[in-house]
Amino acid sequence: MRRFPVTAVVLNHREALDTLRCLGALGKVRYRPLTRLVVDNASGPGEVAWLRSVGATVVESGGNLGYAGGNNVGIRLALEGGAQGVWLVNPDAYVHRYSLRRLVRALRRNPEVGIVGPRILEAESAVPRVQSDGGRIVWEVGGRSELVNRGSAPGRPGGLQLVDFVPGAAMLVRRRVFEDVGLLPEEFFLYFEETEFCVRAAAAGWKVAVEPSALAVHRFASADGLPTETLLYYFIRNRLLFGRKHTQVPFELMLADLDGFIASWRRRVEERNPQWLGRFEELVALAVADARAGVTGRRE
Repeated sequence: MRRFPVTAVVLNHREALDTLRCLGALGKVRYRPLTRLVVDNASGPGEVAWLRSVGATVVESGGNLGYAGGNNVGIRLALEGGAQGVWLVNPDAYVHRYSLRRLVRALRRNPEVGIVGPRILEAESAVPRVQSDGGRIVWEVGGRSELVNRGSAPGRPGGLQLVDFVPGAAMLVRRRVFEDVGLLPEEFFLYFEETEFCVRAAAAGWKVAVEPSALAVHRFASADGLPTETLLYYFIRNRLLFGRKHTQVPFELMLADLDGFIASWRRRVEERNPQWLGRFEELVALAVADARAGVTGRRE
């Protein structure tokens, strides 16, 4: 069988403990040749030294470059090293030992597929629950992203499933896709990069899929169920920027589609941390204003 070397890229930003757990799971993966590479996004020398002390191969990005910018450092190194596949794995995602073998098999059997991901299960659930079987995009409302089968019980895998995008928590990408469409888009800084990348790949003729027999577990929410400031701002801003870039849906209609999503977060804040409500409203307003003005990249 023809060799298909894969490099797993794990982006670390002040999450060394999660990263070590992630690397532990990757170390049990039954696939060769597999290279594990950590890209550190300005966590500080102490954290980098800790990761290296346990044998991790760590490359420092030189700053907090965001999800796409940091991963792109690892992607470039992987491609320069001859990888035929780059597996982007979040530090809070833990892959099953046979997952990569099944993802690579899906690519080999389906040469038209350029990006494939596993079924992702919720780490927080006491019983097995699907976090996503990939995602779909609702273009009619300006590019809303929805996770397929979220919250459902994992049934028997039904074979490869075509989707609009694969969550970046555990996404395997063929080398040729990067050669065709370039690296991850860095203008978003955080959130919607993988969605944008999958849309670009599809426009170039590649199919995007999920292999449900491959599994990963991913921690999706914070312990208190509330959005962080980072999540709140970048998700709202980038959802609107993504819609403006890829659809002709009026801005106000996209914003109206987001209202229910924002309202559900607002209710949680009111119930669990009401003193944060003022800051919540400030960040929502800032995200909307920046999206309207076309502000991209990192926002201090």
